[in-house]
Amino acid sequence: MPSKKNNKRQPLPKIAEATRIRLTRALEKFQASNDDEYKFEPGLSNVDRRYVHVLSLKMGFKSKSSGTGNERRLSVRKVTKKSQSDNKLESLPHFTFSEESKRALGDLFAHFPPGDGNLKDMVGENSGKTHSARRHTDDIFSSPSMTKDEIARRLEIVVSRRETVSGLKEITELRSKLPIASYKDEITSTVDSHQVVLISGETGCGKTTQVPQYILDHMWGKGEVCKILCTQPRRISAMSVSERISKERGEPAGDNIGYKLHDKYP
Repeated sequence: MPSKKNNKRQPLPKIAEATRIRLTRALEKFQASNDDEYKFEPGLSNVDRRYVHVLSLKMGFKSKSSGTGNERRLSVRKVTKKSQSDNKLESLPHFTFSEESKRALGDLFAHFPPGDGNLKDMVGENSGKTHSARRHTDDIFSSPSMTKDEIARRLEIVVSRRETVSGLKEITELRSKLPIASYKDEITSTVDSHQVVLISGETGCGKTTQVPQYILDHMWGKGEVCKILCTQPRRISAMSVSERISKERGEPAGDNIGYKLHDKYP
């Protein structure tokens, strides 16, 4: 079936000149009016209705034929154009949270508010702590304080380690063969342009160990600070992920990469 975009390029069917003028004038008059719908008289031939369908599409209308036999008639409606802001809002993904998730988010935002907005508008009335939310200082949630020179120096150290540290070349080569490696540029560009990004992949493809590094290197490459939090369900997982990423970057855990278990740091 041809698309609507292609239909707009279709040539108008050939009909009698007098009929063409009459139908065209009717549509032009409808276009200039404040009416939302116009119905043609019944009795138009198949070719005449086809002419109106094609011309209506070219003029930005929606057309529809209804009825049977001699009573079949054609109606044309104007398309209401939505503003760009409405279209952007509709294109944004929508998330539905369970009551348990809302309570958890409410408690988190009560201790670490994401902004100056009203938390009740974001998480509802589920958290008893929301009304007394205060901003607390915690290194794990605060943004790193680094100048562009410091960022550039750290990035140079990482690149230099990959060339000089024993065994790091082999690790870098193995990283490049992971399934997720081919999506590196797509991931960083998507994260740049979206607030929420969902990445789905098989176990072992590199989601946990590689994506944080892609984002960190990408942000450092732009001279911007970046803090990435990677949650794990178990203590051993948090420790092993931190150690693995630190090893892949040729640095000890606790330097640029670390972990936190409640109040315990590496």
